Amino acid sequence: MSKSVFIIPQAGLCNRMRVINGGIDLAHKLNATPILIWCNDKNLNSSFSNLFQNLDIKTYETEFDSILFKILMYYAKRIKNSIEFDDDYIVKHFRGNNTHSFEEFKGKNIIINSCQSVTLSEDFGMFKISNEIAQNILNLDKDTIGIHIRRTDNKKSVLFSPTELFVERIDQEIAENKNVKFYLATDDLNEERFIKQRYGDRIICYPKTSLDRNNPQAIKEALIDLYHLSKCSKIFASYYSSFSDVAAMWGNIHKEVIKKESI
Repeated sequence: MSKSVFIIPQAGLCNRMRVINGGIDLAHKLNATPILIWCNDKNLNSSFSNLFQNLDIKTYETEFDSILFKILMYYAKRIKNSIEFDDDYIVKHFRGNNTHSFEEFKGKNIIINSCQSVTLSEDFGMFKISNEIAQNILNLDKDTIGIHIRRTDNKKSVLFSPTELFVERIDQEIAENKNVKFYLATDDLNEERFIKQRYGDRIICYPKTSLDRNNPQAIKEALIDLYHLSKCSKIFASYYSSFSDVAAMWGNIHKEVIKKESI
């Protein structure tokens, strides 16, 4: 019987993308069948199919407290030689280990129930935005620079990547190229307002209707921002942000973390 890797991504959009990416990569390493179980919750209230095109793997869309999810988990855990990777297990055994062979897991069924990625694959080409999302994508100039200013609940980004450092870096780019434009993605409307007032038509933004992760429209708008960032020439990124990381890997572009040297 073919072995399987059950991928149950948790937390926000980019954490989930990394978990799926790593889970499929692990399945390939183990010659196993990847199975995606995507659950809506308060951290990300949107179905996979509303955001992305089919990944060509078996996919279940449900909720963590649904009967379907309980049945799937019961089945996965009852399979002989199954092992579950939760957050703690992944951090302890895989974090920072680029040379892990995964040989010890061949012949086993793996359940990845986490917001952490098992492998360090940076190939995000598997993710194709849905047709609905594609209708909202702008044609950016190839030299447009992405800016991601992360705020709200990310205390490390707020502390280590203050707005004044982004302003300094933007000013440097303008001094070198008078025609440069920037795509700005931020979860703080005050930051967006400040940057747009300072730099005017140089700043391109996708208008937000909501920043609430429990609002499906807000998740779509976050993905629109993420996709636009991935299409920029490079990204000025916030420190300790999976959003910046995934945008850079998705577009295979350079990421420059805007960060204080010390606090």
